[in-house]
Amino acid sequence: MKTDRRVLKTEQALESALLKLMRGKSIDQITTTELCREAGINRNTFYAHYPNPTSLLERVEDEFIKVIVGIIDDTVKDQGYSMLLQRVFEAIIEHKALSLVLLSRNGDPNYLRRIIETARVPVIEYWRGLGTELSQEDLDTLFTFLSHGSKQVILLWTERGFDRTPEELAQKVGTIVDNAVATFLPKTEI
Repeated sequence: MKTDRRVLKTEQALESALLKLMRGKSIDQITTTELCREAGINRNTFYAHYPNPTSLLERVEDEFIKVIVGIIDDTVKDQGYSMLLQRVFEAIIEHKALSLVLLSRNGDPNYLRRIIETARVPVIEYWRGLGTELSQEDLDTLFTFLSHGSKQVILLWTERGFDRTPEELAQKVGTIVDNAVATFLPKTEI
């Protein structure tokens, strides 16, 4: 189904206005009136699309999470964890304006956790494919530990204005993750 240009234009104006306002305040501080004023639309138009600014933010977040899910589905099984990280970091850079806001102190603190959780099952399946014999509970613990370390690295990278390339960052984080996972893989005779 084709979307009307006017609807697309309205959606883009609302998203742009939301991101601009969130540079200075959190979503719970943004009113519908100021969002509409910033987007150049009236309140009736806004309410035809969303019940409140939070629902707009959720749509924006969900769209980016769909991008990440696509990356996970296309990458982790065939290309491994380091390439998955690189592609996720590249997507963050590609959506830089969105990432700078959503990963800032004004963004949703659960947003990055939601992204990470989309990778839990495929990454654990990938580790199983490498030959680990850890229990599901231990794999969940390992994933939680490593992914939350990765999360903090992403937040630091964002705060520093993306001071490293996605390739550099993925290589560093990927090496740490690969070394941690390798300790749980069967040892091979040389």
